[in-house]
Amino acid sequence: MSVFLLLLFLVWPFGSVIFSLVQYNVKWTKNIIWGFVVFYGALFVLSNETMDANRIKEKFEFFYFNDFNITDVLKYFYLDNENAVDIIQPLILYITSKLSSNFQFLMAILALILGFFYSRNICYLYDKSATKIKPFNYLIIWMFIFVIGFWEINMFRFWTSALMFFYAITPFLLENKKGKLWLLFLTPFLHFSFLLPLAAFLFYFFVKNKITLIFYLFLLSFFLTSLNTETIGNILMEFLPQNFHSKISAYTSASYAEKIAAAETSMSKYLRLAMFAIINISFVILYYGYGKVIKKDKNLYKLFIFTLLIMAVGNLASSIPSGDRFQYLSALFSFAFIFFFIQEFGLKGKFGLYMKLVSPLLILSSLGLIRLALNTIDILVVLGNPIVAPFIEGQKALIEFF
Repeated sequence: MSVFLLLLFLVWPFGSVIFSLVQYNVKWTKNIIWGFVVFYGALFVLSNETMDANRIKEKFEFFYFNDFNITDVLKYFYLDNENAVDIIQPLILYITSKLSSNFQFLMAILALILGFFYSRNICYLYDKSATKIKPFNYLIIWMFIFVIGFWEINMFRFWTSALMFFYAITPFLLENKKGKLWLLFLTPFLHFSFLLPLAAFLFYFFVKNKITLIFYLFLLSFFLTSLNTETIGNILMEFLPQNFHSKISAYTSASYAEKIAAAETSMSKYLRLAMFAIINISFVILYYGYGKVIKKDKNLYKLFIFTLLIMAVGNLASSIPSGDRFQYLSALFSFAFIFFFIQEFGLKGKFGLYMKLVSPLLILSSLGLIRLALNTIDILVVLGNPIVAPFIEGQKALIEFF
């Protein structure tokens, strides 16, 4: 099997991923997915000037064309510059710029990092499924794969932090394994906003047995999504150090809020909002209809409580421009919990009926997620291979074919 998968990957990487997910092999699937994400990164397409990756490219070229040493980088980004809080990405860009001037090489390196957590998270669901995967759970895996997709290297800092956060904390909740928790404390150094979910995790330790409190916080979060963002920013700046202030001010300003609101009126955006609504309603049903059943499984119960908490954080953060990204982090936990719940208890009763009724809308919402990928995926990622791709010039993003 291993030789076959390796040969298939060399001939058709995209096909090898599909085959690996269908004919799951614990040892090889995670590495096939990982390799495919790196292949995608090496062919990453900058299809328009508004993409975040343009700023990544500018900083990368800045390092390449200027004679910096590591001390200069640390001094500029973390000591002299009061506005700097995220040190990991500048270090990655600096180190990579010393190896190559090729932007595609940089994106392959970023894909190598993001792809590690992405592939391990997907395979964690397979590994811990205990029994043969229930048919409906293939839809849940589908949603889990796309809710934070591999194409998110376009906004590398936030989405890699999200995948790291899930990767570190889920084994702790489900298996009481603490070996990866140290990664949680790296996430704010990759994206400063992860101080928020990190604070939620620390809060969990104080209230983890008080599910009623967390559930009512979750319900309250539905009604606190129209807060004054500038007021929130002012409050945060009262408590956080000076080097966070510029970022907070930028993200919570009225002008930024208007800009984000104007940009987010597409059909794919509404489909994604429908997905969040479906998830929130499903957890209300689970709490009232299956709370006692879930409590019988101690580890699943811990995941249930933390998922409610991180969903509350996501709902509250959605009132801040770009804060809705935390809803995708919460959706990662939500789909994981639903997957494990269905594996353990099946798809019965009101919850089973509800999930079957909303499944067509979930599939539609996944198309809204995939739509985000079309700007950056080269057609060779789907049809080509690493042997042929280097000899073909001219990148074509899939969006050009739709």
